[in-house]
Amino acid sequence: MSFQSHETNPIACTLSSPEFQARIEWIARLNADALREHHRNGLQLELIYASRAAERVRDMVRGERQCCAFLNFSLHESPDFVALRIEVPEKA
Repeated sequence: MSFQSHETNPIACTLSSPEFQARIEWIARLNADALREHHRNGLQLELIYASRAAERVRDMVRGERQCCAFLNFSLHESPDFVALRIEVPEKA
C-alpha cells in the first residue's frame, strides 16, 4: 500500500502544539510496544513492526498523511511483520 501526495502539499506539519505532543506520545507508545527494527537510508526511514500492530500502524499512516502530507508512505504487511517506509522529499 503506498500513499504519495507530497507534490502539491507544503512541507509543514499542520498539527497544533498540543495535537503534535499527543501524536508524538501515541507514536512513542506504539514504538515501545511493537517496533522491532528501524533503518535509515538517506531520506528514507524503514520501520519494522510486529504484525499484531498492523491496525495501529495503518492508523498512524492515516494520521500522519493528514498532518504531514508532504511525506511519502509505503506500507507492506506480512504474517510476520509490518514494514513502513517513510520518504522525505529532497526539498525538505
